[in-house]
Amino acid sequence: MTTIGGTALTDLPGLKPTAERKKKPKKPKKRKPAKTKKEASPAFVSSEEEDYSDDGDESKKGYRLGGYHPVQPGDVYNEKYLVLEKLGWGHFSTVWLCRDSTNSALVAMKVVKSAKHYTEAAQDEIKILKVIAANDVVHKKRCLHLLDSFEHKGPHGKHVCMVFEVLGSNLLELIKRYDYRGIPIKIVQSIIRDVLIALDYLHTQCDVIHTDLKPENVLLQYALDKPQKRKRLDSVQSQDAVSVKTNNTAQEDAPTPISTLTSDKKHRINKYVSDETDSLRFSTLSIESCEEHNINRLESDNNNISLDNTSEENDDSNSNEDSSSAEISNDVSNDGMINRVELDENNINTYRAYLVDYGNACWTREHFAEEIQTRQYRAPEVILGIKYSTSVDMWSVGCLAFELLTGDLLFEPKDGDSYDKDDDHLAQMIEVLGRIPKKFALSGKYSRHHFNNSGELKFIRKLSMWGLAEVLEQKYKFESDKAKEIAAFMKPIMEFLPEKRATAAQMLKHKWLAELPPLEEAVQENQNLEANKE
Repeated sequence: MTTIGGTALTDLPGLKPTAERKKKPKKPKKRKPAKTKKEASPAFVSSEEEDYSDDGDESKKGYRLGGYHPVQPGDVYNEKYLVLEKLGWGHFSTVWLCRDSTNSALVAMKVVKSAKHYTEAAQDEIKILKVIAANDVVHKKRCLHLLDSFEHKGPHGKHVCMVFEVLGSNLLELIKRYDYRGIPIKIVQSIIRDVLIALDYLHTQCDVIHTDLKPENVLLQYALDKPQKRKRLDSVQSQDAVSVKTNNTAQEDAPTPISTLTSDKKHRINKYVSDETDSLRFSTLSIESCEEHNINRLESDNNNISLDNTSEENDDSNSNEDSSSAEISNDVSNDGMINRVELDENNINTYRAYLVDYGNACWTREHFAEEIQTRQYRAPEVILGIKYSTSVDMWSVGCLAFELLTGDLLFEPKDGDSYDKDDDHLAQMIEVLGRIPKKFALSGKYSRHHFNNSGELKFIRKLSMWGLAEVLEQKYKFESDKAKEIAAFMKPIMEFLPEKRATAAQMLKHKWLAELPPLEEAVQENQNLEANKE
C-alpha cells in the first residue's frame, strides 16, 4: 500500500482503497555489473551495519586483526591528538572526540579498520576530502573540511585516521526538536540554501557527487541549546494532523516520548537507516553525544599535554557576517560542549549548515557503486538502473526540503504482499509527482522488473494521485499560497528526467530563496566581480 509521509492513502478521508494487486512472481536478483575494487569492498555494506551509533558499544569480535583499533581515552595520536571521549562507532570505523594540543581545539578523529579493503576505501575518501579542502581555502562553501590524516600502527594492523572539525547538531536532531511537526519555513530556506551552496561547489568545482544527502549528513554550525518544545510558526497544525495510522508493529520507544509519533518514527530516533545503501553517519562529528562528559578530569591525568579550558576562537566562514546578535559561546565548558547557541529564527547565523560525510561520495567521472543513496532519498534513475550524475543529489534536496518542512518523509516505501519496496517507491513518486515518461521508465537495466511494455507499473495497477501542493495544504495545513510556493520550488529538482532536473546553481536563484537576506560572502563575491569588470 502506498503512503505519503507515513500515512496510507487509503486511510485518508475521501480516498477509497484503489490498489489493484496482481500476484508478483519471485523477483530475480538484480544483476550487477563487474565490480570495481571499491565496490567489492566489504566496507560498502548495508547502512544498517554501517550507520554510526552513539548507543552501546561495537562488538568485541570486531577487535581483531584487520578490525578496529583499541582506542582509549587518554591516548595520544600523531603526537598531538589527546583522546577524550568516544563519539560513535560503525562497521567501518570508530569516531572519537579529541583535543589538538597545538591549539587546544576539539576535533573528531575517525579511526578506520585496518583490513586492506577498508584502508583503500578510506584513501579514496581522503582524496575527495583533500580536493574539497584545496578548492575552498577560505571555507565558505559549506562543506566539512578534513583537517588532518595519518596512519597509526596498532596490535590489529595499520589504521587510517582522519581528523575533522567538530560541528553542531545534525538536522535529524533539529527535526526532533520541533517534535516532527516541521521546522519554520525561514530556517528551512536558509538550510537548503547552504546545502545548495555546498552541492554547487561539489558538482562544479570538485567534480564530486555526494550520493547520500539526508538529515544526518547535514550539520548545523553550532550545537543546539538546551532542548525545549517548539511549534512551527508558519502553519497551524493540530495533534490530529501529525497523527498517522500504521499497521506496523511498534518499535521500541523514542528517547523523548512523543505521543503523536508512529512506530516508524520512534524507530528512526534510535536508528535511522536505510535497508540497502552504505552510509557513514558523520552526525558523530557533533559533540552532542558527549554532553555529560567532563573534559577537565583528563587534564590532571595527562600532564605531558597542555590543555586549556577554552578553545581557540572559531575561524569560520561567517566571520564577516552580522554575528553580533548571536549568543554564541566558543568556550569549552565542563560538559564538553562548544559553540552552543539558542536557535533564533531571525538570526541566520544561528542555523548555518554544513554538508558532511563523503564516505559514499564519488567522482563525476568515476562511480564506485551502482546502488547509491539512502532509500527514502533515492532518485528514480538509481532504482531503475540508469546511469546517474550530479542530478541524483538534487532529487535528494527535494526530499530533504519536504522532510524539514513537515517532519515526515516524502517517500517511505514498504514491501507488500504482491510488490516490493522498489515498486512501492515508484508508485509513491507517481502519485505525488505525476506519470513517469514511458521512454525513461523503460530505459533502465531493471525497468522490466517494474514496468510493462506500456510503461505502467506491473504490480500496483491503480494509484491515488495526490499532488504535492495538495499534500502540503490538505495534510500538513500549509496556507494555499505557501504550499504552492514550496511545490514550485521542489518541482524543478524532482523532475523524473535527470537532464531536466535543475542544478544547484539554478536553484540558488529560485524565487523561494529570494526573500532570504544575502550572504556576506555572496555580496563580497559580487563586489569583486564588479571590480574586475571595471
